[in-house]
Amino acid sequence: AFGHFSPQFQDQASGGVMEADGPRRYPFLVRNVSRVVGEVARVPPELVARVLTTCNRLKYEGDYVLDLKDLQLVSSPVVKEVLAPLDRLATVTLDLDQVLGHDRTGLVAYSVSAETRGSPVEHGHAYGLVQVSDLGLTAKVSPEDTLLWVQRLSTGEPVAQAQVEVRADDDTVLWSGVTGPDGLAKAPGVDALSRRLKPTESDQTSEGDEDLQLVEDRGEKVRERLVAVARLGPDLAAIQLSEASMVWATRAAVEGDGRRSDHDDEYGSEDRWRTVLVLDRDLYREGETVRMKGFVRRMTGRGPVRVVGGTAMLEIHAPAEGDQGIPVARTPVFFDSFGSFSLTWQIPPGAAYGPYHVDIKLPGEPSQTVASFQVTFFEPPEFSVAASLDRTDYVRGDKARAEIHASYYFGAPMSGAPVKSSFSYAPFLFSPPGFADFTFLDTLGEGSDFTGEQLADTADSTLDQQGSADLEKVVSPPFRSPARVSFEAEVQDTSGRTVAGRASAFVHPAEFYLGIRLPAWLADAGRPFEVQVVAVTPSGDLTTAQKVEASLFRRAFVTSRRKGVGGVFETVSEPVDELIETRHLDSLDGRDAVTFVPQTPGMYKVRLAATDARGNKVTCAASFYATGPGVFAWARTTDSRVQLMPDKAAYAPGETARLQVQSPFQKGTALITVERQGILWQQVVAMEGNSQALDIPIRPEFQPNVVVGAVVVRGRLPEPSEPDPEDLAAPAVRVGAVRLKVDPGVNRLSLKVTPAAKDYRPGQDVEVAVEVKDFRGDNVKAQVLLFAVDAAVLDLSGYAPANPFDVFFAPEEASVLTADSRNFLIRRPVLAEKSEPGGDGLAGLVRKAFVALAYWDPDALTDESGRLTARFRAPDNLTRFKVFAVAAAPESRFGIGSGEFTVSRPLVVRPALPPFAEVSDSFQMSVAVHGAPSLSGEAVLRVQASGMLALQGPDKATVTVKEGQVQQASFALVAKGPGEGVVRVGGGVGSERDAVELKVKVRRRSMVETFASSGSATEEVVANVAPPEGAAPDVGGLRVVVAPTALVGLDQAARYLIEYPYGCLEQRMSAVLPLLLLEEMAPDFGFETPQRLREAIEDSFALARKYQCSDDGFGFWPGCDGKADLYLTAWTLLVAHLGNKDNEPVFVRATQYLEQGLRMADAEKLNEDDAAFAAYVLTEKGRQVSDIVALLAARTNKLSSAGMAFLAAAAAQSLPAVARGLFDRVVSGAVVKGDEAALLLPRDQTWHGLASADVAATAAALL
Repeated sequence: AFGHFSPQFQDQASGGVMEADGPRRYPFLVRNVSRVVGEVARVPPELVARVLTTCNRLKYEGDYVLDLKDLQLVSSPVVKEVLAPLDRLATVTLDLDQVLGHDRTGLVAYSVSAETRGSPVEHGHAYGLVQVSDLGLTAKVSPEDTLLWVQRLSTGEPVAQAQVEVRADDDTVLWSGVTGPDGLAKAPGVDALSRRLKPTESDQTSEGDEDLQLVEDRGEKVRERLVAVARLGPDLAAIQLSEASMVWATRAAVEGDGRRSDHDDEYGSEDRWRTVLVLDRDLYREGETVRMKGFVRRMTGRGPVRVVGGTAMLEIHAPAEGDQGIPVARTPVFFDSFGSFSLTWQIPPGAAYGPYHVDIKLPGEPSQTVASFQVTFFEPPEFSVAASLDRTDYVRGDKARAEIHASYYFGAPMSGAPVKSSFSYAPFLFSPPGFADFTFLDTLGEGSDFTGEQLADTADSTLDQQGSADLEKVVSPPFRSPARVSFEAEVQDTSGRTVAGRASAFVHPAEFYLGIRLPAWLADAGRPFEVQVVAVTPSGDLTTAQKVEASLFRRAFVTSRRKGVGGVFETVSEPVDELIETRHLDSLDGRDAVTFVPQTPGMYKVRLAATDARGNKVTCAASFYATGPGVFAWARTTDSRVQLMPDKAAYAPGETARLQVQSPFQKGTALITVERQGILWQQVVAMEGNSQALDIPIRPEFQPNVVVGAVVVRGRLPEPSEPDPEDLAAPAVRVGAVRLKVDPGVNRLSLKVTPAAKDYRPGQDVEVAVEVKDFRGDNVKAQVLLFAVDAAVLDLSGYAPANPFDVFFAPEEASVLTADSRNFLIRRPVLAEKSEPGGDGLAGLVRKAFVALAYWDPDALTDESGRLTARFRAPDNLTRFKVFAVAAAPESRFGIGSGEFTVSRPLVVRPALPPFAEVSDSFQMSVAVHGAPSLSGEAVLRVQASGMLALQGPDKATVTVKEGQVQQASFALVAKGPGEGVVRVGGGVGSERDAVELKVKVRRRSMVETFASSGSATEEVVANVAPPEGAAPDVGGLRVVVAPTALVGLDQAARYLIEYPYGCLEQRMSAVLPLLLLEEMAPDFGFETPQRLREAIEDSFALARKYQCSDDGFGFWPGCDGKADLYLTAWTLLVAHLGNKDNEPVFVRATQYLEQGLRMADAEKLNEDDAAFAAYVLTEKGRQVSDIVALLAARTNKLSSAGMAFLAAAAAQSLPAVARGLFDRVVSGAVVKGDEAALLLPRDQTWHGLASADVAATAAALL
């Protein structure tokens, strides 16, 4: 009904590698094409880098027609007539023998175009480089070194004495070498090679551009210009070391196993610097001072290296709302001899409330957020609640006794306070103590109980005179797995504030556990494998279990190739467990051994089962792998990674790691590497069978972790007897990686922090001693950050200072990328692929210096014996203080320690005031009086009010202080006017006195009304502004905005668009559209520099590649877990088109994904609205998609009105009649009111895409 398919011409391989001993005919896919014309040329070896990089670059530039003469090549014409039925797909091939003659190997460049009836086919041009070779080339590239490995493509065997080079894109040789017997040669890394490259125009960036340039982008920019070349006689193989050439399975294998994913670090994998910033706390009020101590290290292959005498820029950013996320402080910092720095920042009055973040900018590196804190109003709690259970372990049905104790931070109990308590259960993984090397979990169980925490019971009670209460409860979790019972108690004090305490214990499903200890994770097939088995009580004591069954299962995987979405084949593996043997133990008396003999290589599971005296079933299971000659059906994925299985979870320097390589090949050759910032160790191994074990020596420089990588290659297999449409016999490469943890404990310092006394009075001198030792127990001279903070403030956010050791010796990412020429193999056929005493207490010492931070010394030094002593005055807070010490030794050794002390008084006067008051407010101030257990008598309280607060009654009250009890009195106050009110409260019993001064902000009760006016002027204008009658003089203000057009007030909107912390790609791309408009307007308005807008736009486009999936479409979040989203890909491409980014490689690949996805999609799974929008975007980009539009137009019953609008816009040029019909249907559904019309989406028409709202759908119709 809509005519024939549009002419189609597709170069499915886009050049690549062709086996020397195979058919030498290069294929193209055509439909409705009459002939293919162009040119081919033989490429001399000295031009291979130029041709390869040019073809790879230009194939992302749309319909660019490549003239081979521009590459200094001598070409021959090509004319291929196409004889194929109309609308049928056909294959046309170039005969490379016409260029290579009788030579077995060589390089051929082609540049061809498709024609139909003498006219060129739109998007019908293709060009590329075909390498006809028997050499396979693998490259491992890192900042520190490059490893090249050459093998025979036909056999997979290493090639010795091959000439290898790293060339620039103009064929300048940057390095050359010769492979050894194992086919290996080591070249300089990207950092060194980049210094040998000639600069290009794109390398000349301004300082502002450099600030935004990402580290990974710089590395990729260099790699795009590098080509690895291997030569053996006339045979040659070459591979570009760019991101597009990398083996994606390598990256996917290590992202979850040694390299941080993009979710962890938005700026990529080359984390060459790390900074630890320790704050004195993470919760502040406006006007307080933030104190910071920083440690900076450069991460190298040798571990963290301190930076002495360097500088960096530190920025503090306000919350995204309020100050729009712009920096509120910017200051340089200088690194001392310990590679550290310190600084302070006072929060200005009126600062925005919310989260702040601190960024550090090191020279030549992107900014990193290194700390965050909150600015808010808060009152620290005055008491703490401790909840406890009488036991740490219960068995189902036991009776648990819970106890609550509440006391003020200065030590007094909370007598008579109300309590609300609750019990809840949650499933939990448990191992009896003392058996860390045994497995007690049943991995062959019947399902998971891990459903989250469930509330079981609640109760109300009251604390006794000692501030305590207790409850009893029979524990009975609603599931059979080990569980954790949690008891939570919430206590309320006399001022109405509540604090909660929590305690938990284990609830075991049976009286004992069965455990299995394997001698190793790897066994030798055909040899006895002795398994240790135990019966253990929850407390860790051996016990007796009756009638225990020990069974051996062999797990295999049934793998099949199934056709998935779009006709693409996917690999699916399903596990099958086979019972091999069962042993019966009549009585397991604590510990025993069971021996099995795994006869063949593969994956095995040992399972134990028994029943306790209460009738509860007890099971556990553990897995191991058997290695040896022979073949095992491992689980496979679509990308068929190599799985590496280590024999232990962690190692120490000097040990040997044993790894099983679970290869999908029965025979092959493997390159095994140990990697981090570079390649630390490598070995080539001949693989016999697919379950071979390897030994790797663990060296000290492997701390704290390394990534072991495996590249397994295989030559061509014998041709199968049946047709092989996917060419599964072709030469193949599989990659994998696993992280090995190596204990870095030799770099850990231990600190002992000891206050001279446990209790101090306000104003007394506090003395704290610190001792620093290394892992051997020897004293160490170190720099120490020492500070003391109010524990009540810390408890609000759960703050704990960062430990530099945990950051600098955290698992490191691998910076090694892997490229392999087999990745571009042309198959047969090609397939798309957080007081002093005195009077009434008001005379003498009045407590008013309430500070959260009692002491801060960021640069304290120990003596030669590793000791130091600090002295400071105790503040007026009656609370418990935590003392922290963070130490750094010059050799990048770190440690952290803590202690605590209390500031208290025998008599405590504790007034409770509101955080603020409004003018004319009258309120009662409650005053609680606490006496020590040995103190009793009459206390006369006296109150003084000044400033904007006044008393409304007696200024005295008498209370009777009894031993350890809380007594209360109240006083009436009134707020007189806006400003600050001051209250002093004091009292005494005998010689004991206490007095407190508190301040309260008094604000005017007012409602802010905003009046706005606008206009225009061609000359000076005088405007009279009269404040409304009764307006408060201290509230509000006047703001005047002047602009050359009516578009005023855009400055805040522009900053919001730039500074907002976008997460998903849809948000990022949606923000780019208005930024493109604002960029044109910025010079006239002066609200933002065009450069800053352009930087924000370029930054968003540059980050788009982090959202690109392996199929070249885009996902919503960095890293793209899963398949791309069709709508999001189309939306991103539309924005990129409007931003003139169509020719960027990342968007060219996405365009190809979008077009192929529409043509190859399963009709039953296709979202028609998404497809219509995608067709519209492709049309806007100049792509010919009339065949897609025609097919969608036949399914309008599945389109929403918004989808029809997009489809009509897509059909406007190529199918005008279809467009008119669709538009008429859209208009007929519009709602008309007067001279206005709107497109309203019915409730049953929902779409997650751009036009999911009525206003957006109406806008779509206007297209």
